[in-house]
Amino acid sequence: MAHVVKQTAGDDEVWTLPFKGLVAFLGLYYLSPEDIFPFLANLPIGKIIAGVTLSVVIARNLSKKQSWLVFSKEAKRFFIFVAVIVIGIPFSIWSGGSVEVFLQRIIPIAMFFVIIGNTVQTPKQIRILASLMVACGVLISAVACYHYAIGEVDQSGRLVGYGSKEYQNPNDLSFGLLTLIPLSAALFVGEQRTARKWFFAVAIGVMGAAILASMSRTGMVGLAFLGGLMLVNMAKKNLLKTLLAAALLTVLGVTAIVISPTLADRIESIFNDEKDDAGSKAERLAHMYDALIVISEHPLMGVGIGQSMVAIVAMHNNAADQWVKIHNVYLLVGTELGIPGLCVFAWMIIAVFRALKQTKVVEPQNHMPVNGPTDYLGIGLRHAILVFAIVAAFSPVAYNWFLYILIGLASAHMKASAQLVSSSSASMSVLRHSLRPARV
Repeated sequence: MAHVVKQTAGDDEVWTLPFKGLVAFLGLYYLSPEDIFPFLANLPIGKIIAGVTLSVVIARNLSKKQSWLVFSKEAKRFFIFVAVIVIGIPFSIWSGGSVEVFLQRIIPIAMFFVIIGNTVQTPKQIRILASLMVACGVLISAVACYHYAIGEVDQSGRLVGYGSKEYQNPNDLSFGLLTLIPLSAALFVGEQRTARKWFFAVAIGVMGAAILASMSRTGMVGLAFLGGLMLVNMAKKNLLKTLLAAALLTVLGVTAIVISPTLADRIESIFNDEKDDAGSKAERLAHMYDALIVISEHPLMGVGIGQSMVAIVAMHNNAADQWVKIHNVYLLVGTELGIPGLCVFAWMIIAVFRALKQTKVVEPQNHMPVNGPTDYLGIGLRHAILVFAIVAAFSPVAYNWFLYILIGLASAHMKASAQLVSSSSASMSVLRHSLRPARV
């Protein structure tokens, strides 16, 4: 049965204590306050917030004589993925290193899945979370662009991103922002208030500028894909607007290349190896080939989470220049978790993408599902997951938050949709009964 979304928030209770905890938890992830206030680095603030939030949720559910916690299909798939990781740790080529990666990377994401699945109840809360993610993306982009403007660069001569976590590396910075641009576009199209509409439009521009400033070839490929996807969707509705948008994108692209010759060289290096001065393209292709060899040698259990570099370095007699990540999420997961882990990982992506395609909109006038692309946030989530699935072939971000936040938000979106289906069906049943002629 198709999920249904009603695009009016009504008088739903939004800012519950658990929801505030979720907002704070996400804010900590994006903003990394410990980078600004170092004394916070030694405080487990995220775990404290997660613990308090889950305690409130459990107490609330028990008071209503409900299950302690609920888990969506998307959350269950993720925990199957976690189970594959855990099963593989004893067989890891370095179990201690795998445990460390598991605790640092996977446990916080698992907390996020449990919290979002048990706190978000309404479409308005989902829009608030999506808006928060976009706002954080704008701040991260602004900081990255500022670093580019003042010449603050890393040892490779590329800009320093934001903080010391997932948005510090310019490639990961561009990847994370790529997943936020479709959400900003969805919020822009669905927003009625002018000021907010302008904010989401500017957000797209700022994040796009940060991606170009990062000089990330992965980011450039992702931007090109998003631009093409937008034009294809526009062409289905209005050919003239599509041509104008294509002309505008072309002008902006040419302008960026003229302003920054370095950007032109980076784009050309995608197709011309002679422009790749650092040789990173050839190096990454070689490591992808190495990954295939490791998968063939460890097809069931892999080499353990976080141990792909160790395995490849061992293949090359511990050569120091081989400490490079596999820049392909699918090969990385296959190397570390084996073919079963890769299958579960792909299943998570495909299943949530297909489920989002079933989302419909309930029009307030008649409460009937309307076919067509009117569930803007659902479409934005699909596009964000799609761009992740494609660009992941050039990046090592298997355990970064980028994908899992999207799946969690999509799960909450569909949960709210299902609840509105139930309430809408009940209202229609009551209405039909009240209009039924009375028997004499």
